[in-house]
Amino acid sequence: MSQNQNSRRDAKRHRVRCWRERIASPDESIAHALLKVAICRYGMFVQKFGRDPRPNEPLFFDPHSDQPIQADTDELHRQVIETAGHARVNAEAVLKFLSLSSSESMVIETSPR
Repeated sequence: MSQNQNSRRDAKRHRVRCWRERIASPDESIAHALLKVAICRYGMFVQKFGRDPRPNEPLFFDPHSDQPIQADTDELHRQVIETAGHARVNAEAVLKFLSLSSSESMVIETSPR
């Protein structure tokens, strides 16, 4: 095997190792989780209101309202847990990032369907 082929193989191994380390970092995993939750909520907004949300409209909205109104704290908590389950991400990490305390009285199925 030539010196050039060894160099290319080593460079490829280094790129793969760097990529794996980057994906495994906590900052990347919470960013990934938040993005997946936001994408899901965006779709729910479009489904409910029939249009894209405006910049000042909440993705976590009152499901009983005909207008996009911010959900109350309990509903927000429920929506985060439910959406994280559908998106197959860690609900506790998302709640912690959003500074929402975990409510022990709320038992919601978080497994994906």
